[in-house]
Amino acid sequence: MLLKKPTTFRILKALLRNPEIEMTKYALKKQTGIEHIKSSLKTLVSLGLISEIRYGRASKYKVNLDDYRVKAIKDFFEKTSYLDG
Repeated sequence: MLLKKPTTFRILKALLRNPEIEMTKYALKKQTGIEHIKSSLKTLVSLGLISEIRYGRASKYKVNLDDYRVKAIKDFFEKTSYLDG
């Protein structure tokens, strides 16, 4: 499921660049260039790769560094310099 959408990797890249920061949907759209981001965010949240933090009606997103898959993806991104570009 994750591999079906390359947009999910772009979202993970944006969140992994600053793993301590919670990002709004708007900020993620701006950083990734993905116009329709909602379904990809839902997928990543449902898989437990990112967390959705609710502030009333607004949401922010943060990468889940406790997840072993995120750790593996982060390691892969670092080894391939994907986070640099």
